[in-house]
This record gives sequence, structure tokens and C-alpha cells, in this order.
Amino acid sequence: MRKVIFIYCLILLSVPFLFADETKEETLARILKEAVSISVHSQIVLQGNDKYWESDITKVTIPGRAVTLLFETESEKLSIELTPFKSESDDGVSYTLTAVSQFWHEDSEGVQFRSSFKSISLLPGELILFYPLGLKTQEVLSGGNLHMEMGIRIEPYRTEKEEQTD
Repeated sequence: MRKVIFIYCLILLSVPFLFADETKEETLARILKEAVSISVHSQIVLQGNDKYWESDITKVTIPGRAVTLLFETESEKLSIELTPFKSESDDGVSYTLTAVSQFWHEDSEGVQFRSSFKSISLLPGELILFYPLGLKTQEVLSGGNLHMEMGIRIEPYRTEKEEQTD
């Protein structure tokens, strides 16, 4: 009887390995179907609308999983976590984007830390503007001479094969 139970347990344990490749492919297909692309255009603008610095970053994630953007200088560090959440309704798909920003600034008076949390609903492809330092913080740190702004867009992720067929 023990041998029968042992063989039965062995079979139950080995069955998932027989179908492992199929499960991995199905799982990957499901993840890619849910994946989103977050595009971020960041820029630091000087007074008078002169661009001091700009950058374009695109990250791929799945709803509910954060992507982190990190900007550092010798005296400052800005960390931004963007997390999309997907909502489906009769009107279609929309997203709620949460943004957590943490900013460290070091000067002769010591280290200052500021943190913020923002949340906004948006449609796929819709562009939103985000000011990770806030306008008050930027004015205090720079005397109102510069500010950082980000344009953020969320779209469903498309593989290279899907893009080539369009």
C-alpha cells in the first residue's frame, strides 16, 4: 500500500513538469497582453522657458507594479515611483496612475527631504503633466528660476511583431 501511495504522489508531483513549457508560454502571453508602456519626457526649464536639460524614458510594466525613475546630482536626488492600475468599464479601458516622489537636497544648512503622493485617472495615450518637485519646493530651492516638469503617457505595450503588422 505504501508503494502505491508513493507512486501516486510521484505522479502528482511530476505532472506539472510535463506541461511546464505550455504554462510558461501561456503565462508570458497573458503578461504581455496586460503590459503597459509608460513614456516619460522630463525637462528642467529655466525662467523664460529655456530648456536646461531634457530626457525621454520608456519603461514597460504590468498594472499594479511600479517603475522607478532616479535623477541624481552631487547635492540632490529625486526618486519617482509610477504605478499604473488598470480599470475596465463599458466606456473602455482607463488607468489610474499613482506617483510617489521623494526628493533629497543637501546644502550648507544640511539635508532637506520632501515627499509627495499624487494619483490621477487617464485614458490610454492621454498625456498628463507632472511636477515632481511641486511648484513651491522649486521656487524655494531655486528662487523661482527653474522647475522640473514631466509629460507622462501610458499605452498598452505592443511587441515588435504587432508594430510591424500596422
